[in-house]
Amino acid sequence: MIRGLSLMDSVLLLTGGIIGAGVFLTARDIAAVLHTPALFIGVWVIGGAITMLGCLAFAELGAMYPQAGGPYLYLREAYGDFIAFLYGWMVFTVYNTGGIAALAVGFGAYFAAAVPGLRDAAPLIAAGSYTLS
Repeated sequence: MIRGLSLMDSVLLLTGGIIGAGVFLTARDIAAVLHTPALFIGVWVIGGAITMLGCLAFAELGAMYPQAGGPYLYLREAYGDFIAFLYGWMVFTVYNTGGIAALAVGFGAYFAAAVPGLRDAAPLIAAGSYTLS
């Protein structure tokens, strides 16, 4: 396998994949529940630390199994072909489609807020952006 990404490319791809649009969609709701800025920042720091532990675990697995395949490969090595197969179908049918739907809802909400006269059209815009994906 030819490795065509630099370290910086990899870091930016992973950061974008982990943070995604969730930081824009959930910050207001979290701030409404946590009434002090210290708690708000603390929750994000704790979430970042937990995410870092997950990233380190995947880095270790990637060093142990340098083949292409990611989580599918790790599950196949640990639990066999059937569990890895189920994981692959779960990613295809649930995980990726849910992520695309969440991004579509976020896009629709922000686009409707940015364009005058579209405040009530956010669900329609979200549905349209989902079909374009």
